[in-house]
Amino acid sequence: MEKIIRYICMGALILAAIIASLFLPRRELQTIAQVGGIAIDSKGEKMNVTFEVFEPSVDQPYGKERSIVKTMGKTLEECIENASSSIGKELYVDDAAVLIIGDKDADDLLQEIKRYYREYKQDHIDLLLIKAQNQTAAEIFEGEGKILSTEIAKSMRLMGKSSTIKNLLNGVEPDVFIKGVGEYEIIS
Repeated sequence: MEKIIRYICMGALILAAIIASLFLPRRELQTIAQVGGIAIDSKGEKMNVTFEVFEPSVDQPYGKERSIVKTMGKTLEECIENASSSIGKELYVDDAAVLIIGDKDADDLLQEIKRYYREYKQDHIDLLLIKAQNQTAAEIFEGEGKILSTEIAKSMRLMGKSSTIKNLLNGVEPDVFIKGVGEYEIIS
């Protein structure tokens, strides 16, 4: 009788685990485009946002396929929605390694970033924040090759630079600058 009760309990636990696994949140790799980096420039009343996007793969945290998606909108969330619509996949911006602000109208762009991260993304405020120097932010991601945003983030960490969204929300503007086209140079 004791063995029967044990087998029933084990069966119930296995059944409960199977049922619970059906309700776990999953990210379908076919419908997600992960964002490695975000570059924001100003164009009149609108923002011109460039996303460095990579296709996730099962065996790697960052996929091998890198592409650039450009979009325009009045707010950052509108730009994210427009980019998702244009590529037919949901943008997963929580994986972004860096956010680059364009040189032109940087103060207005920083205000929009503050608003967005206060309202929508309070849990992702350790995102590295950099200003482009004498150029548009989108130019940094132009060119072929590696995913630049992860390389930029790695370089900043090795240099001990940590200008983040959290610092911006606390009133400290980024003091790290970047320049280059398809490649980069960090200036502090």
